[in-house]
Amino acid sequence: MSRSAFNWSELDRNTLYSMLYQLKSEIVDKRLTIGEITSTISKHIKAHLPIKVTSSRHKPVKKGEV
Repeated sequence: MSRSAFNWSELDRNTLYSMLYQLKSEIVDKRLTIGEITSTISKHIKAHLPIKVTSSRHKPVKKGEV
């Protein structure tokens, strides 16, 4: 069964913040691999939005930062 069309006009900064804030307890102050954090964020976002989440490594980012 396909998902109904998503109304992108309903997505704003506050909605996105609220959605991602729900992940705080699963991510903040946790030691996670790149795969674990990508998977956690991807599963959560995909439950709300019809998007694809990918990760990209950027060498200048300090260890322990996203």
